[in-house]
Amino acid sequence: MTGKNIQQEARNLWWVDALFITLILIICAVATYPQLKVGDFPSHIIWAQELAERNYVLRPNILYQQLVVIVKTLIPYHIINRYTNNALEYYHAWYYRLPAFIVTLAGYLWTALLLKQRFAKLINPEVRHRQTWIWLAVLACMIASPILLFTLRSRLIIGYIKPNVWHNPTFSLLKPFALWIFFFILDHWNQQLSLKQWFSLALMTSLSILAKPNFILSFLPAFALLLLIQIRSIKNLPWGILSAMIIPAGLTLLYQYLVMYSMNAENQIYLIPFKAALYSAGSAVNMVIFYLLSVLFPLQLSISTFKNVSKQFDFQLVWLNFAIALLTWILFVELPHMTSLDFMWGPNLGLFLLFVYAIGWLLQNPRWLKQKSWQSAFSILAISLHVISGIVYTVITLVKPGPVR
Repeated sequence: MTGKNIQQEARNLWWVDALFITLILIICAVATYPQLKVGDFPSHIIWAQELAERNYVLRPNILYQQLVVIVKTLIPYHIINRYTNNALEYYHAWYYRLPAFIVTLAGYLWTALLLKQRFAKLINPEVRHRQTWIWLAVLACMIASPILLFTLRSRLIIGYIKPNVWHNPTFSLLKPFALWIFFFILDHWNQQLSLKQWFSLALMTSLSILAKPNFILSFLPAFALLLLIQIRSIKNLPWGILSAMIIPAGLTLLYQYLVMYSMNAENQIYLIPFKAALYSAGSAVNMVIFYLLSVLFPLQLSISTFKNVSKQFDFQLVWLNFAIALLTWILFVELPHMTSLDFMWGPNLGLFLLFVYAIGWLLQNPRWLKQKSWQSAFSILAISLHVISGIVYTVITLVKPGPVR
């Protein structure tokens, strides 16, 4: 690509950004809207209303509710009612549904922008239509789902590991915080942090836990373990970056434990291997098949490129995080509310990061896809099936919104 062509593409860049940002917001808005009355949204909206009315709510992860209350105070409802004939007075639930909707869309937008920024650093500047490829990669990350095409009659997503779902607002809110921390660690894990960087990482760690604790519960042990394996000395570990995560994580998780389990003796965590996993999948055979269909693309790509990537820090970290999250999900269960499947959010988020890593690797290494080999052909087929399944899943949730199945 000539210098003139590169400059021309740069001038047109904002058009591409505007188009894809609008497309992503439309998709997320259309997919989220029917979930406001079903799925996990109603309970979270009720908790936000309780927080606004009582100034407190006994929930361990309250960031979503706090943001909903903040946005609610910023919305000019009196102006809306003036120009809509007091429509909200007849649909009172929308006083909280609307800010919940806005907070959720903001989470999706932030996720998309973080992915776009990261992928822009990975792809070669001379690739033709690079901005389009970047945004297509972002869309693939945000819509990919387990390959569920073979079980649509019996189930939709229950039993699979799900990198993307539409029914849970706190999972959508967790993603941008997890991405920010993941990318920050990849860029700074072997560097000395400035005071500003330390407090930024500490703040994002706390907020990610208040959104949903599952990411830090697997990522922090994975990061610490990987550093210990590489450095082989506790004394020489980069305690600056570790302390920026350990200190806020310890304090925030302690608060959440007290709220969730000490103040509510009914809820407890038990070590009962495979209980929740087998409950959701139905059988051991189903569990193995569903998990393979969930992770097929990143797994196949990682196996095919193992010799080239096995010693890279990002490869080791993203897979170790997923392994610890999956092990936690398999080993532990929360009773008596096992049907909530709360530990499943760890592998769900871990799989989302695996898709981000794998798709980002392909953007960085496009020649690998151009090889005429069965491995590259299988990767194209696998990611295509994941994206198609994500589209099918989205359409089904639009046509038949209801309890997760």
